[in-house]
Amino acid sequence: MALVQAVKKISDELTVLTMPGSVLEKICVAEYLPVLRESFADRAYQPDLNLVARNEVGSVLRDPEQVKKQYEDLCMGQVTDIHGNKHTLVSDTVCIHGDHPGLGEIGKIIF
Repeated sequence: MALVQAVKKISDELTVLTMPGSVLEKICVAEYLPVLRESFADRAYQPDLNLVARNEVGSVLRDPEQVKKQYEDLCMGQVTDIHGNKHTLVSDTVCIHGDHPGLGEIGKIIF
């Protein structure tokens, strides 16, 4: 709530970027603050749609084809969790991290 109040002090037209279904998203909606929901093409998801912690094996998707597949799925409003189950995940933007070791190859096959 403190973040939302701070943003609103600057401008109630600023947009907050957050994860779909997050507490922050819910607060922004309740406070009529614009929000964009961000998903991640190069990160693994838990069944509860939280990201797999970076200190866990498999948290970062390294295979460019796997990143491409997840990107395409996210663009269609779905994601597959680490156990292979499909979930609805509606987002407004899809992130591919700029420090991803395979970014050059990923860029060639996605863009």
